[in-house]
Amino acid sequence: MANSDVIQAFAIQDPFTSDRISKMLGETTIWLRRVRAQGRREGDRYLRDFEERSRPLVRADELKRLNPQCQILLVRPYQPIATDKIIQTLGTGCSSKGLPKSFS
Repeated sequence: MANSDVIQAFAIQDPFTSDRISKMLGETTIWLRRVRAQGRREGDRYLRDFEERSRPLVRADELKRLNPQCQILLVRPYQPIATDKIIQTLGTGCSSKGLPKSFS
């Protein structure tokens, strides 16, 4: 995975790979809104504030729970892509005539 221009990940189940892909996807910023009472009596004012935090774009445990029909594509230099898998089977329309000898 170190020198790859294209990484395709789906159905990840081991902790090392899910953690690695999560770190490769990067982080995002979230805003938390907090509301708290200033006093303890009814009718007291409420204070509202916002807090900025960062979190992984997709956490490792979320990658493990990803639908088996979904995949993550990391194509350098583009943004990560979450898409559906396309399952293609080799049928009678495909032959090895056009492939190099090492693939035949």
